[in-house]
Amino acid sequence: MKYKVHIQILLFKFTYCFLVVLLFHSKILGKTIEARSGRSEDIKSAIDISQSTDTIRIPEGIFPFDGSIICSAGIQVIGAGYKKTVLKRNDSTTSPFITINGMNDQPFLISGISFIGDTSPTSKREDWGIRFIGNCKKFRVTDCSFSHIGIAAIDVRGTSNGVVDQCFFNKIYRDSIGNYGYAVLVCGTGDTSWNFPLLLGTGDAVFVEDCHFTLCRHAISSNQGSRYVFRFNKCIDNAAKNPAIDAHGLEYGSTRGSRSYEIYNNLIDNKESSHAWCGICIRGGDGVIFNNTLVKGTEIPIILANASGKDTIYPAKDQIRDLYIWNNTYMGNSTTAKVLPEYGHYNMILQNRDYFNFAKPNYLPYHYPHPLRNTSTTSQESTNHKHEQSLKILKNSNLLVYVNKNYRFSLYIYDIMGRVHLKKNIFPNNTSTHSFAVPKTTGVYIVVLQQNNVTLSNKIIITN
Repeated sequence: MKYKVHIQILLFKFTYCFLVVLLFHSKILGKTIEARSGRSEDIKSAIDISQSTDTIRIPEGIFPFDGSIICSAGIQVIGAGYKKTVLKRNDSTTSPFITINGMNDQPFLISGISFIGDTSPTSKREDWGIRFIGNCKKFRVTDCSFSHIGIAAIDVRGTSNGVVDQCFFNKIYRDSIGNYGYAVLVCGTGDTSWNFPLLLGTGDAVFVEDCHFTLCRHAISSNQGSRYVFRFNKCIDNAAKNPAIDAHGLEYGSTRGSRSYEIYNNLIDNKESSHAWCGICIRGGDGVIFNNTLVKGTEIPIILANASGKDTIYPAKDQIRDLYIWNNTYMGNSTTAKVLPEYGHYNMILQNRDYFNFAKPNYLPYHYPHPLRNTSTTSQESTNHKHEQSLKILKNSNLLVYVNKNYRFSLYIYDIMGRVHLKKNIFPNNTSTHSFAVPKTTGVYIVVLQQNNVTLSNKIIITN
C-alpha cells in the first residue's frame, strides 16, 4: 500500500486544518487586568497593581504614547493584535517604549501590539522599541509589529534568552542617521560569555524565528559576547544596501565581539535596484550558516571578515575560528563565503582552519519551533501559526501539499543534521495541490512549508 502525508493550509482567518490530532498546552495564569487604554500612563497603572503571572490586556485602538515604561518580568502584556492595538510615539522620547527587567528570573510575554516610532521622513531620532535587561530568562515577543525606529526595535542585553517569533519589522533605519537600524540587537556579557564553552544547538541563546523584515538596515546584529539563533525568517529589501544578517567582531568600542550564531533556513530577497553589498556578514565569533536562500540583489552572498582592528597576529581576539557553512544558495546556485581583505589579511581567516564548507559534525539544531511558543496567548490577530506533528510513513511515499494557488510557497525537507533533501520554491500558478517524493533513506526528517506569512512544520519518520 502506498501512503501519503497530507499537509493542508486553508489561508483564511484562524482556520488551520490538519489530518492529525493536536495537543494543546495550558498554563494556569494569574488574574487579568484591563488597561484603560494604550496610553503609557494607563499601561503603567495596570502594571503597578499586577503581580507575577498576571496578564495586562491593552484594548484595541491607536494610542499616542509618551515617555517610557519599566516593568519586571513575570507578567504578560497582550494587545488585541498588532493590527488593532497600536502604540504611536507622541513625544521626543528616545528611550524604549517598554523596558523589561528580568532580575526576578521570571518569564515574560508580550503579544499583539504594534509599536510605531517617529514617522517623519527627516527624523534623526535615535530611538528604541522594547528592551530586555537584567538577564531576562524565557521571554517571548510574538505577533508584534515595529516600524519607524532609529536604533533598534528589540534590544536584548546580558544573558537574557528567549524567542522573538511571528513579528513584523518595517523601516527600522533612518537615512538621516546613516547607521544603526537594527530590527533585533543582541549584546551579551562580554568576557563572561566568552569564558563559557560554545553551546550550539541549545536553548542558551536569543532566538528569532518566523519573522518578516522589510527595509531594515540589519534584521539582526550582535556584539559583546552575544549568542543568537536566526532561522526561518524572511528579509526583504534591506535598507542602505547593507547585509540582512550581521555579527560584529571586536569593533565599535566593544570589549568583546559576538560569541556565537546559528543562521539557517532564511530567505534574503533584495530588489535589483537596492543591490545590497552583502547578504550575511560575519566579523567574529563561531557558529553555523546553512540552508539559507538568497534570491537576488546581493553583490556577495556571505562575507567573512577579521574585525579585530589592527591585530594581524593569528589568532586575533574574538575572530572567526570555528564556523561551518553549507547548503546555501544564491540565485538557485550553491554559494559559499568570501573572505573580505579590507577588514583584515587573508591569512587571518583560512578555509579548513577557521571556517569549513561542510556540515558541522554532531551538530543538531535546537527544537523547532521554540518550546516557548507553547506559551498561551489570546491575541486573536496572529496569522503565522506553527504546529509540529510526528507522522510515520513508508519509503517511496508522496508528500501531498494543499496550498492557496495565488501565493508563492516554499517547501523544505531536511534531516536532523540540517542537510537539505528537498527545497522547492513554487510560484503562483493554477494548481493548488502539489505532490513531492519523500527521502528514500529511513530516518527522521522535518518538513517545513511556508506561504504568505504562514509557516507549518511536520516531523516525519521514514520507515521500511
